Amino acid sequence: MAAANFDVQLSFERSWLDGEVLLPFEKSGPATEGPALSQFNEPVIRQFKAELNLVMRDGQTVESTVATDPLSGKVAKIEVTFVVVK
Repeated sequence: MAAANFDVQLSFERSWLDGEVLLPFEKSGPATEGPALSQFNEPVIRQFKAELNLVMRDGQTVESTVATDPLSGKVAKIEVTFVVVK
């Protein structure tokens, strides 16, 4: 008997606030030597969204999405395990 496949559709969203974030900016003026980092004292709203369409078998685990925040270097990973309850 062949194992059944299941079409799994997931929506994932995570939002959070960061304060006092170092952000790159361009300096203006004659002493400019390229981009620099500046303290940004207002809150920054960060967000991670993913829409997943996975074809899975009973007991299967899939690491589906990996994203790295370009400012903080933090990595978000979505790992899904599908188990049929009998």
